[in-house]
Amino acid sequence: YLTACVLQVVLDILYMAKTSYKEMVGLGVRTDAGTLIETLKMYEEIFESYAMQRSIGQHLYSYVWPSTFLIPFLFEPLGIVVLPSIIQRRLVISKDWVVGRTAEKSMDFFAPMDLSRYGDVLLNVILGVLFAFLPPGLLSAVFCTMCCSHIYIMIYDHWRTLRAVREFNFSGNTMHAAAQELFAVPVGILLAAAVFKSNCNGQLVSGITLPCAHGAALLGRCISVCLLHIMVHVALLRYLTRRLGQGQKKEPSSIPYEQAALWMPYTWFNTNPIYCLRSRHIYHDDDPCSSYQPGRRKRDRSRSFRASTPG
Repeated sequence: YLTACVLQVVLDILYMAKTSYKEMVGLGVRTDAGTLIETLKMYEEIFESYAMQRSIGQHLYSYVWPSTFLIPFLFEPLGIVVLPSIIQRRLVISKDWVVGRTAEKSMDFFAPMDLSRYGDVLLNVILGVLFAFLPPGLLSAVFCTMCCSHIYIMIYDHWRTLRAVREFNFSGNTMHAAAQELFAVPVGILLAAAVFKSNCNGQLVSGITLPCAHGAALLGRCISVCLLHIMVHVALLRYLTRRLGQGQKKEPSSIPYEQAALWMPYTWFNTNPIYCLRSRHIYHDDDPCSSYQPGRRKRDRSRSFRASTPG
C-alpha cells in the first residue's frame, strides 16, 4: 500500500513537472536572471528555476492539503462507523425476524481495528519531507497542517479503539518495530534534500567547499546518501536498541487467577472451548464457564474457576 502510494505520487510529480515545463516553454517564461527557461540544459537548473519551483510546490501542496492529510480521515468514521450503524439499526427495526444473536451480529461494528494506520502516517510524513526540495516558504504551512491532521488522527483512533471496535489485538511489537524502521525512509529523503540544496554552495565546518555535481552524478549522490542513512538508521534500531534493552526482565504477576478473571474479559480458559465444555459437562457447574465472544464482555467474564483445575 505504502509503496504503491509513494510511486503514484512520484509519477504524478514527474508528469506534472513535464507538462508545466512544456507550458512555460510555450509561454516564454524566464528565470529570475532573465534567461529563457527553454535555454536551460541541465535538469537541476530547470528544477531550481523559480517558475518550476512555484508550479511544483503549488501542485504538491494542493495534493497534500487537505486532500491527503485530512479529507480521507474525515470520511473514514462516516464510512466505517456512522453509516453502517444507521443501516444496521434500520435493518433490525424493520425486520421482525432479526432477533436475538442475529440482531447482535447485525449491530456489530463494521470494520475491525488493524495496524494500517502506520502506513497512513508514514505516507503523510514522506509527502511532507518532499517539500524540502522546494522553496522553504511552504515548509511551515505543510508541517503545521500535517501536525494538526495527525492530532486529529490520534484522537480519532483513540476513540475508535475504545468505542467503535469489538477488539484490538496488539500482542507484540513486531509491527511497531517495523514501522520505526520504515521511518528511516523519510529521514533519508530529508538528508537527500539537504545534499541537493547544498550542491555547489555548501561548506563543511572546516570551510572546505563541497564538490559540485550535475545531472546523473547529483542524482546518484542524493540516492547514495539516502540509502546509506536508511542502512545506518535500521542497523542502529536493530542492534543498538536491542543491546540497550538487554537485562530488562518482566516480573511475573502475583495477582491470582480468581481476581484477574473478574476484570479481564478473556482468559486462557474461556477462550478455549474445551475448558468451557469441561466446566459444563464434567464438573456440572451451576454457572459454567462460557466461551468468550468479542463484544459481549459483561456476559463472557470467566465465572467458573474450576475450569483451571488440571484434567
